[in-house]
Amino acid sequence: MAVPTQSSAGEAAADTRPPAKHLSECPGEKLVNLDRTLWDMFSKAAVDRPNNDAIVSMWQTDTTTTPPSDGPYRDADNPEYLRWSYSELYKRSIVLSSWLQKRGCELRTRVAAFLWNSAEWGLFLWTSAKLGMVYAPLDPRLLASEGTFFLEATSPAVVVAQDAAEAAALESHLPKDSSSIIVRIQCSGDIAVAGWTLLREIWAGKTTAEADIVHERGNASSGDTALIVFTSGTTSIPKGCPHTHMSLAAQMHTYDPNPDPTFMDRWLVHTPASHIFAVNNALRAWGLGHAVILPSKAFDIGATLKALVHEQCTIMSAVPTLVKAILGNPLFPGKKALNLSIVTIGGTLITPEDIRLCREGLGAKDAIQAFGMSEGAPVISWTRSDPLLKDGYHPGVGKTLPGANTRICVPGTREVVARNQVGELHIGGPPVIEGYLGGVESQSLYTDAVGNWLVTGDQARMDEDGVIYILGRYKDVIIRGGENIPPLKLETTIGGMGAGIVAQVVGLPDEIAGQVSVAVVKIPETAEVSKTEIMATCRELGPMYALGSVYLLSELGMETFPMTSLGKIKKEVLKEAVLALRLHAKVKERVSTVDVQPTAPINGHNGLNRPEEPLSIADQLVTIWEELIGVRPGVDDSVSSFADSISLLRYCDRVFSVLVLRLFLQDFTKNDTIAKQAALLTQRAEQQDAIKKATNGLGKVAFSPARMDHPMTNGVVQQNGVHKPKAADLHISSALPKSPKSSPIKRELDLHSAAISAVASTGFEQSDIENAIRIKDSFHRLAIGTRPQSYHTRLVFRVVTATIAQVRRGIETALSTRPIFRTMIAQLPDGTPFHIVITPCSSLFDGMIETLEVSHTPALESITKDGSAEGHTSPWMARFQIVQVQESTQTFLIATYNQSIIDALSLQTWHLDLDRLIQNPEYSVPLLSPFKPFADLLHLYRSSVPAQASVAYNVSRLRGISRFRDALWPVQRAPGWMIADDCSTSLEPERALIRNQVWKGQWDSFADEFQIPRIARVSTLSGMERLQSVLQIDPCIVMKTAIAIFNVLQTGSRYAIFNSYHSARSWPFVPAWIEAVLPSAESIGGPTAEWTVELCEVLRRESVADLLKQMGLEHNELERHAHAPWEKVLEGLRDEEAEVAVDASFRQSFVWDVNMGLGTTRGYSASDEKVLDIVARYDWPDCGLVWTAFMVDKSNLFFIASWDTAQLSLEEVEGHCNTMASVLRQLVNEENWNKPVAEVFSC
Repeated sequence: MAVPTQSSAGEAAADTRPPAKHLSECPGEKLVNLDRTLWDMFSKAAVDRPNNDAIVSMWQTDTTTTPPSDGPYRDADNPEYLRWSYSELYKRSIVLSSWLQKRGCELRTRVAAFLWNSAEWGLFLWTSAKLGMVYAPLDPRLLASEGTFFLEATSPAVVVAQDAAEAAALESHLPKDSSSIIVRIQCSGDIAVAGWTLLREIWAGKTTAEADIVHERGNASSGDTALIVFTSGTTSIPKGCPHTHMSLAAQMHTYDPNPDPTFMDRWLVHTPASHIFAVNNALRAWGLGHAVILPSKAFDIGATLKALVHEQCTIMSAVPTLVKAILGNPLFPGKKALNLSIVTIGGTLITPEDIRLCREGLGAKDAIQAFGMSEGAPVISWTRSDPLLKDGYHPGVGKTLPGANTRICVPGTREVVARNQVGELHIGGPPVIEGYLGGVESQSLYTDAVGNWLVTGDQARMDEDGVIYILGRYKDVIIRGGENIPPLKLETTIGGMGAGIVAQVVGLPDEIAGQVSVAVVKIPETAEVSKTEIMATCRELGPMYALGSVYLLSELGMETFPMTSLGKIKKEVLKEAVLALRLHAKVKERVSTVDVQPTAPINGHNGLNRPEEPLSIADQLVTIWEELIGVRPGVDDSVSSFADSISLLRYCDRVFSVLVLRLFLQDFTKNDTIAKQAALLTQRAEQQDAIKKATNGLGKVAFSPARMDHPMTNGVVQQNGVHKPKAADLHISSALPKSPKSSPIKRELDLHSAAISAVASTGFEQSDIENAIRIKDSFHRLAIGTRPQSYHTRLVFRVVTATIAQVRRGIETALSTRPIFRTMIAQLPDGTPFHIVITPCSSLFDGMIETLEVSHTPALESITKDGSAEGHTSPWMARFQIVQVQESTQTFLIATYNQSIIDALSLQTWHLDLDRLIQNPEYSVPLLSPFKPFADLLHLYRSSVPAQASVAYNVSRLRGISRFRDALWPVQRAPGWMIADDCSTSLEPERALIRNQVWKGQWDSFADEFQIPRIARVSTLSGMERLQSVLQIDPCIVMKTAIAIFNVLQTGSRYAIFNSYHSARSWPFVPAWIEAVLPSAESIGGPTAEWTVELCEVLRRESVADLLKQMGLEHNELERHAHAPWEKVLEGLRDEEAEVAVDASFRQSFVWDVNMGLGTTRGYSASDEKVLDIVARYDWPDCGLVWTAFMVDKSNLFFIASWDTAQLSLEEVEGHCNTMASVLRQLVNEENWNKPVAEVFSC
């Protein structure tokens, strides 16, 4: 863990207690002079070495004296990065402590600091030490997921955030009654979040140049808590570890002093500042008057390399994988450019090769193993001169350090085992905490006559020399036929088979043995080792060590082992990946080896004469599985053995279509076998029959589990002779009706009853219903907007070499393959919209497809541009008009879609298939993943833990948005947000009046031309290809960054707020290992897209390249959380925040449209003849302005601006497009990449 070097924290005195040599118990040398405080030690170092470097932060400038507006990124080559001497750090701590003291901060006041590896992290540590406050460094990366927990656990009076974004995010986690928080400090930024104080304001008017540096004790005593460090929480929730000044003094003791006491080491601290690893190393450095070097805000191997070279760091902590990564990095300059003295190497599987790489590869004089935990570190290590070390290596982790106590006990007891026997490691003594924060998990801590102890959970042994060997974690031990197998022994054996081989061994369930050992191995190209050789080598250790299987890491779809931020390998992730791979291989093997006979439809279409006996239903369930996976399982087989969550969803869907009975995912918890499911369905059939009797047997139940005969007059109404949902009854905002809490069965009953009522009013029968599909939150507004034409997209195609009959036949065939295009809209009784899929039939096609004949082209244009309510009123989500123009004898296809059933990718593939089917009715349409399971998964898991995490991320991201109303753009001049025709709305008179004013009284002369308002630009960006190659920035991110800068230029705010559409081509809320074995999300036959409200901070002093990279990182993170239910995000925001977020979502949108970029019907070979030639596209979104963009080729970006003509004039939008084009050109200009944003864009 921490590095053994000199300290004045405590002095060792010989312990007169004779060690019990026959027992695995070893007390370290007793420490004296522990009655010291952190401020005592730090102030002495400041007195002794005032001009020495105390802290060097290579990614910051001095934000407390001449703070930049954006908080301070600097390249390590820039000499302006932050460097504080001991005198400066001391004096700043004095000023800050004085300011805090005046505001009521005192002894034992708690400080919760969400800080990166920054100078402020050290500043607040020492300020807390001065006043005797309790300092809790917390990981900013966990703010979204664990912020509330950390704040509740620490109960701070002082809260510290690195910048405005984190301060705003913290606001969402503060308790409603936050009166106990007396101070909130924001360390960097131009403007403080409301209620927060900028750190630089504390320095305002303060001078410390003449202040004396005084060696003093501070306000605390040695027994007071100084620091709270949280465990990683890998096996449970994070636990707070309160360290006293005394325990920290013991940890800072020098157990291996430098032979030259005048030598000043430079300690590289690159692990998270919230972890004991970083805290311990920094404290040891500062206690000695040495320098702490912080290369980056979070770990970055390039920054670590620069720090090693530029700051000539002498001490570094690392794990073996990090050492190898440094040596393998193309920027590694060679060991002669480094000045390393010691590498403290952590981890339990350390090999002679690891030590050799540190010494010969990195040039370190020594490489020393060490062991410690968040509860106390270090407690076990080596001195460099120990005679047991051979070429610096020993297979043991080390010996008990001064001040610490160790013992090996029978697992689960306090009975100490004999030397060389394996047991559970206990550690104790002054360096180890005596209890967890809040008294949690007290069973792992105890006190006896020797002192305080912690049960670590590590499997270990102690030899005759007192050397301790860590064999692994007890939770990782594999139990095979009653024998305990330590994975570490197998991992070490495999690792020793060749240079660079790394292995991890996990236990997998086995019916006979209980568990079997499975190895996951990464073998470098230089090592010629086979799986067979690995298994043979392990068998030589003894029968119990025989491996069940060996997998290459690459077979699991991984390039590197999954690790924590500290380099610990996540074995549970490996285990899940192996299990998923095995399941996939098992199903594949069954499909390839079993002779599956074609199965006829079961009991006809959409109906069943239900068997009276459960076995009859069971037979049909078995047949359904056979259709789904190609294998006929037994009725007593557990579905968990051959099905994942998506397969179960498909199964539920198929069961409903065949048996007209519902299964839910929750049912499989208690009903894992087919026999149990059959019994459950029989019970539900009886319940359904009872419902039928209660309703006097009205109607034959063919679609819904129960007939609910209400007319649903509030769901579908008559408009202009056709049926359409009543938009006026909906609130298109955060006020969308919330579904009442009810059981899954009740919700399904409501859904299907509403579907039956809806189709009855449109002339279809219950038997015509194929499915009902829920609409995700974010698409509610698309399905039912403020006007009939809201969110409609219309594409116009010229038909080449095909007759009207061929076009119609192609549409009908295509519709048969894509259920989502055969939908009508309906509403639940609470107003929630959903889609009803109608079975392909002639009446459906007659309603969706219309054939027209017009005399000339102007008549055609009047149809294509028709934005009237009548022209957009239909129950169907897709409509097709085949138009024959007499004067030219040309045929056109006009396709109008509601955007709730399409996104860019699904629309593109739809038109590709349609084109081919018009050409060739025998064309075999590629199979797509059904959209229904995706929609069900999205709905069923919307309250799952992953969904909650995504909601929390978005809530945290948007927290505080109400403070940035000045960043909203465009300015709203007229009520409502509507692009194109608004004549059908009640707002039309007022909007018409304002529109004429916006257009300076000339709207009438522009009305025809801008009936569908849009302006297009082609920007030639010669630097785009270079930017992609060098900075790895996609064109989509370039456009999004341009929009952000454009907004800042318009509003003067440093924030840009706009709506952005994400492809979200991923299975929602499922682990990565499950998604890896699912069909590609690209094949989902419907819209997966989501929109999110972007809140982008444009840091004016940040370089253009850094801004682009940051936008890329944020885009990727948003994409990862894109499926977060919008309504739940709004519920998580405060009322005023939700109001601004909803407002922003209507004002301005960005769409990167691959459908337009690739061409609607392009994508197959040039030899294919196109039948559909796209000639026009029109959209009617409810929005102020929409930016739609795509790349025409490698250098030309095409963007379109569509806008609400009641808000902006042609002259204004042309100016905005010119500005946008200019911003794009400046972004891709390589000469600007390293310049500040403010300099390039004059903002």
